[in-house]
Amino acid sequence: MFVRLWMTDKPVTMGPRDGVMDARDVMEGLGFRRIPVLDEERLVGIVTWGMIERLPAWDIDLSLGQVMHPDPITIDPYAPLDRAVQLMKQHKVGALPVVSKGKLVGILTESNIFEAVRRIIEADTTSASFVCFDMPDSPGCVPRVSQFIESFGLEIRSFVTHRRAVDVARRIVAMRVEGCNVPVLIEALWKKRYRVLHVGTQSEAEPSEA
Repeated sequence: MFVRLWMTDKPVTMGPRDGVMDARDVMEGLGFRRIPVLDEERLVGIVTWGMIERLPAWDIDLSLGQVMHPDPITIDPYAPLDRAVQLMKQHKVGALPVVSKGKLVGILTESNIFEAVRRIIEADTTSASFVCFDMPDSPGCVPRVSQFIESFGLEIRSFVTHRRAVDVARRIVAMRVEGCNVPVLIEALWKKRYRVLHVGTQSEAEPSEA
């Protein structure tokens, strides 16, 4: 699978002379976590919500060019998706600007990869629920969490897991489960301090045909 099939096309961008507070307002208003910074169509950096949140109060009037990550790690739209995952893990970043012939054509985020994983592991039945969460990574954690899920009378139809790119101490789990106790499972996951990232069904995710 190529990156271009899963990336976000035409991402919102800003310029290096735009202000930090302007970027914060854009991210807060649109629900974004990061914005590529372009200078005359050339990618020169990236700014993230975390960077802005960590700035001391006296730096909020700075420009993006003064606080951005310069020369971010990028990827080609025709690179395989697993290469993108490797880069994100290696460099501990949550997104990769997608660049073709020197121009920004998209951005690939962890959310895009979650969606790709969801599509890959979809079950054939619409009664299965898709659940994605993260948890602390430790030896033997995968079989333990599998047994925990099955203890609710749920059947695991498919299961994919990998360490988070931005926090290697935590592990992402994406799975399809079938059974009537999914709401009870979700509550139990939160009680174990596992962060539930997404819950849905195939019928919710797929467009209906007329």
